[in-house]
Formats: sequence, C-alpha cells, structure tokens
Amino acid sequence: MGIEDRDYYREDYAQKNGMQYNSRNGTYSGTARGARIDPTHWREDEIDHDASGISDRRPISRATSSNDDLSHWTKLIAFAVVAIAVALGLRAWREYRAEKEMEAMAAKAIAELRYQQQVAQDAIAKHAAEADRKRREELERARLQRESLEAREIARQAELAAESRKAAAWERYYRPSAACQRESVSVECANEHIRAKRAFDAQYKG
Repeated sequence: MGIEDRDYYREDYAQKNGMQYNSRNGTYSGTARGARIDPTHWREDEIDHDASGISDRRPISRATSSNDDLSHWTKLIAFAVVAIAVALGLRAWREYRAEKEMEAMAAKAIAELRYQQQVAQDAIAKHAAEADRKRREELERARLQRESLEAREIARQAELAAESRKAAAWERYYRPSAACQRESVSVECANEHIRAKRAFDAQYKG
C-alpha cells in the first residue's frame, strides 16, 4: 500500500470521526488525543473490524478512481468522435443528395430547353415549307394563266389569219356577172352573191 492510499484512508477515517487529518505532519485535529501519526505506518484502529477481524470495507485506491475517470473521458471522446463522424457523414450525404438533385434539375432544364428548341425549329421548318408551297402554287397559277393567255392570243391570231386568208380566197373566187358589176343592189345580184358564197364555203378548206 502506498503513502497516498494511507493518506486517503486516514482522511476518510478522520471525516467519519468528526476530525481533520493533516497529511503534511500526519496529525489529527478536532480530537482530544491529537496524537502524531506516523505517515509510514498503518494504524489498525483507523479501520473498523468485524468480530472475525476481517475488514468490512475494501480500500479504494486513487489509481482505480483515476482509471475510471480516464475510461469515462475516453468514452466521452469516443462518443464525440462518433457523433462528429455521424454528423460529417450526414452532412456529406445531404450534400451528395443536393448535388444529385441539382444535377437532375440541370438535366431536366437542358432536356426542356432542347425540346423547346426542337419545337421552335420544327415550327420554323413548317412555316418555311408552307411558304414554299404557297410560292410554288402562285408560280404554277401564274404559269397556267400566262400559258392560257398565250394560247388564247395564238388562237386569236390564228383565227384572224384564217379569216384573212379566207377573205383573200373569196376575193379570188367570186367574180360577179357584168350586170351585177354595174348594179350590185338588185335582187338577182344578191342571190348570185349568196349562191357563190355557199359554193365557196363548201369548197374552201382553209
């Protein structure tokens, strides 16, 4: 047993008997005996013994108390380390979740933007195709109208030319009689002209 253990038990003994123990000079105060206690020896009367002479209390060393305190602080530190690790892990997990959510939102925004761009491009292409279709229809109508006008003009010119040729042929064909040359307004001359015209029309081939 060390000196510290003996001092501990002497202090405990003094407290139980209403005394105070001075570890510097090994004396008790508050008692009539005031005897000096040798700090290097153990007094048997400082511990209560039962009838068998065996102590009913076991000494508790300060080293054990120190070990208990150390174990207590070790547990607290370990708990703090675990708590910090859990907090850091939770924070990392939350940051990871937030990062993934941001990535998902960014991907969704990009997809939406691409969709809107595709819709706009499709609308532009559709508008351009519609405009091109209308332009081609206008060109086709203009071409048909032009060709129709040209055809009618050609037909008119051909008709005029045919009429001119027929008139020239009629002039060459019809030779009124001498009497009708002098007086063409008579009934006989009119009938002569009609008969000649009918004969000419029947023979004329254009």
